[in-house]
Amino acid sequence: MTFVRGHVEKESSSFPRKEHLGGTDLLKVMVRGEKHTCSTFHVYMMPAEEFRAGVCVSRKLGGSVVRNKIKRILREAVRLNKRFLSRPCHLVLVAREGAESLSVDKAKGFLLGMYGDANMADGSKASK
Repeated sequence: MTFVRGHVEKESSSFPRKEHLGGTDLLKVMVRGEKHTCSTFHVYMMPAEEFRAGVCVSRKLGGSVVRNKIKRILREAVRLNKRFLSRPCHLVLVAREGAESLSVDKAKGFLLGMYGDANMADGSKASK
């Protein structure tokens, strides 16, 4: 929490622009990073100095409305689970067929499981 002019301001619950990963950085993570897969998306992870994440959704999965919905769900799952990471990393999530029916809760569960598989989960926080 931060104090601003006599009142308490809550910490931001957004996914700030500085944490977005794109362009050539996104491709580097996909080439050099460790890949983990679940039924609805792939996750590429690479240790880094600061946390950043990117989401890729192919046109094969649907029109722009469907693709944007998938991106919003995956970004929200990343935002809610980033506190469970034991160390900063770059993440790239690539949606697969079946992601159209994904919910935020399912995505959070899959992502947390992949953090554990990659030994990136902070056990003390994940049990809370």
